[in-house]
Formats: sequence, C-alpha cells, structure tokens
Amino acid sequence: MHTEPFRLLRELDLPVEDLLIAGSAPLYVRGLRDRIGDLDVVARGEALRRVLLLGEPERAPFDSAVSVRLMGGRLEITDSWFAGMFGPVGELFDRAERVGGLRFLTLADTLAWKRRLDRPKDRLDLRRAAEWVERNRPPRHQGGAGRGALPTADPAGCKARGPKRADLRSGRAPRG
Repeated sequence: MHTEPFRLLRELDLPVEDLLIAGSAPLYVRGLRDRIGDLDVVARGEALRRVLLLGEPERAPFDSAVSVRLMGGRLEITDSWFAGMFGPVGELFDRAERVGGLRFLTLADTLAWKRRLDRPKDRLDLRRAAEWVERNRPPRHQGGAGRGALPTADPAGCKARGPKRADLRSGRAPRG
C-alpha cells in the first residue's frame, strides 16, 4: 500500500474509520492485480464532509452517488458504492475487510460489481481471480476450507482475512 494513490489518500489526513477502499484496489492489495492507477474510495461521516469541501461534487458515472475527484483524478471519493446492488453504505462498512489499517470492499463484492460492469478490464480481473482460485485449489482428497479460498496478503505484506469461501460465480459473500 505504498503506491502513489495510497500516499495521496494519506496526505488528505481523513479519518480512516470513515473510509472504505473500493474499485480495483481490493484486488491489488491481495496480489490479484499488478498495479492500480487511481483509488476509488467511499467516504461517510466526517471524511465525507471534509471531501465535499475539497472539490467539486458531481454525479458518479455508474450510480446515483455523489463523487469528488481529487489529486488530478488519482482519487475519486464517493458517498456510496453501487447502492442498488449492495444497499446502504453502512452495510458495506460493516462487512468490509481490514488490510493494513484500512477498510476494503470484500473480494466477493468487488467481483460482483466487476461482473455487472463487464468492461474488458473487469473481465481480465475476473479471469485472474478465477485462475488464482484454480491454481490454489487443494487436491480433491483434502477438500475443506481451502477450496475456493482467496489470497489474503497484499504486496506490502499487510495481512487480511478473506471471505469464507466466496462464491466467485454469484459474487455473493458467504453468510456468517
């Protein structure tokens, strides 16, 4: 998490408890993507109030969210993330996964919205995730919790707990 977009986010000095990293960054921190050029962030509370003072609010391209682009477009901060698909922002924060002290959109949710947008770059990300799962599938005789598990460490060595057996086909996060 030492890439420029993360550095730029730290420079804003926003309260991290009010931030959730979305976009492709949840794939990047788990080694499923080699790089990211920008950072999509969901903000609420005090962080959102500060962001709205820093830039010009506009409508986000894929939803009815309010969006503010900062740092030359390297940061896009919104007040929700595909609300029609995932519900209120509080629910995203509640099920977020922590990596290196920051909240990240779950991998199941990340793969679900990428499937929905179905852009060429999203198809590539989905293929990489499926290939990773296939390469790391335990032999049939072992079965158990490793089947379908997703990577749990970012390139900088920050550990994260991945979802329990996320369903990559439906994008639904497991219950419990």
